[in-house]
Amino acid sequence: MADFDRDLETALTKALETFDGVENLSAEQRDGVANFLCRNDVLAVLPTGFGKSLLFQLIPGLCLELHNLGYSCYPKSAIVIVICPLNALIECHMKELKHRGISCTCLSGDDADQDGALAGRYSFIFANPEALIVNEKWRKMLQTAVYQKNLFGIVADEAHVSPKW
Repeated sequence: MADFDRDLETALTKALETFDGVENLSAEQRDGVANFLCRNDVLAVLPTGFGKSLLFQLIPGLCLELHNLGYSCYPKSAIVIVICPLNALIECHMKELKHRGISCTCLSGDDADQDGALAGRYSFIFANPEALIVNEKWRKMLQTAVYQKNLFGIVADEAHVSPKW
């Protein structure tokens, strides 16, 4: 376990390079990220501005770094699906990730790269709850080989604003 802890620190330092101004994580963020990496369910109830989004935004970079350190259980091209009921927040997340050079797309909207999403070309796939539930194509996407291999987690962001899930 000591080797993994050391390697996780190395991977975290490398992954944080993408996030200007963030040099390290708070104890709560570290705990959330560590549990996410262990594939445990994570419920982060933290104050506004605490950096909850960073918990999932770090995952593809961490998986890549850990994969490169020899941990084959972490996909080299990890995919995180973020379900968010607020289109404005989806746009904000995508703008920030694209600014950082992290690939992302949204399953709804005019600029959706549906072929790219189906092929697993993005680290982040954003969708509102209805997009995944109503559209059979997106439900089937989760069953494809690329998603079976690379899907690392599904995040429910701002779940408290959805009256029914």
